[in-house]
Amino acid sequence: MGSTKTQETKLPQWQEDFIRENILPKGLEIADTEYTPYTGDMIAGMTPLQDQALSGFGNLNMGGQTYDEAIGVQSRLSNFDPSSMSAAQLADAQRMRGVGAVGSAMAPDQIGVNQLASTSLDPYMSPYAQSVIDAGQADIERQRQMASNTLGAQAEAAGAFGGSRQAVQEGVLAGEALRQSGALSAQQRQQAFNTALQSGQFDIGNVQQARALQSGQQMTANTLGQQAREAAAARDQAARAGNMQAANQFASQQAQLEQAANAANYQGQFQAANIQGTAANAMGSLAGQRLQSEISGLGAQMSAGEQQRALEQAQLQADYAMFQQEQANPLSQFNALLAAGSGIPAGLGTVSTRDPFGGLSAVGSLMSGAGALGTGGGFGAIFGGSDIRLKENITPVGSQDGVNFYTWDWNEAGEKVAHEGQPRFGVMAQELEKTHPDLVVVGDDGYRRVNYDGLYKRIGR
Repeated sequence: MGSTKTQETKLPQWQEDFIRENILPKGLEIADTEYTPYTGDMIAGMTPLQDQALSGFGNLNMGGQTYDEAIGVQSRLSNFDPSSMSAAQLADAQRMRGVGAVGSAMAPDQIGVNQLASTSLDPYMSPYAQSVIDAGQADIERQRQMASNTLGAQAEAAGAFGGSRQAVQEGVLAGEALRQSGALSAQQRQQAFNTALQSGQFDIGNVQQARALQSGQQMTANTLGQQAREAAAARDQAARAGNMQAANQFASQQAQLEQAANAANYQGQFQAANIQGTAANAMGSLAGQRLQSEISGLGAQMSAGEQQRALEQAQLQADYAMFQQEQANPLSQFNALLAAGSGIPAGLGTVSTRDPFGGLSAVGSLMSGAGALGTGGGFGAIFGGSDIRLKENITPVGSQDGVNFYTWDWNEAGEKVAHEGQPRFGVMAQELEKTHPDLVVVGDDGYRRVNYDGLYKRIGR
């Protein structure tokens, strides 16, 4: 319960003008600004180098033809049937006749040796090596130009376009691009050369091994033939000498030598089959190595493309950050205006406080120490003179719980009746007597007085 006291203060004129002319228009302008969505790319796409790598994965030579050839060789070897080895027959001894000269064994021709230095490795080079190098270098150069353009734009925005700092950054970009280009080219060429070198070495080794085997078999056959002819001549000579035992002995030697020749030929067939099987296995292994080499090259190409894509992603993020700064710039300007008006003191505007007795608390305090009822000073200390006949210039100021309050000036009679320090604020005794008769008394002088202490306690809560 109680009345309400209102206090109002005003802004300084300069602050009021500043708010009206600067802060409020700027706030309305920001509030009326339409939402601007970001239309740029947020995610960097695959680079041309990565697209080419993915295409390369799709066009990989899986070595199917080479594997089929190796399987064909192994399949034919599974049906390998060597020529049967027949036993040598002893011929009848003949009487001794003149024996002509025995033909000497002929040495095989000199084995031709291929040299790796004179062998062209071009047929063994991967067809994807140069295209990977060219595409990688082109993408690196394109990324360097994009980064250079970004540096130029940043330098121009900072007012340092063409300065030494920009030149140093341009040089770092160019050096990094050359390093990436050289590293990619060297890596791809080295892998292609190593694969071609292995393939060339394997082919030369197979050819040389086959020639050596053929020459060895020819030499063995010639030698065994020479020995057989010599044994036959000796047998004939012994037979002609009449030494049948010697002739038969030489005939047995001849048969043994022929048997050994057949065995050598039989073993040679197995050796040739073994070489073919080894060659087939090596063909399959080389095909796998080539496939792995191409996969490794394409993987390196994908990694190089990912580095370029990361740079593009960083550029997209930088573009988006710049867009956000542009969108936030009006708010930054508005905050600057608010900061300019931060000198506005606290407590401005309208402040409402509650006076529980509508201004009668002072009267209640004056009455709190009153003495006993009676006439004279004790009576005046408890009951304040409020008779309407003692007042002039009466002005209503409000009401509380049905009790009206006024301000006034004491007239000449009131100056005599009112006690010292009694406020010129309160109620009209005749009016309060109608609603609270217990709080109004009539003094010996005939004027009505009000128990303000009791009134305060009754309605001032």
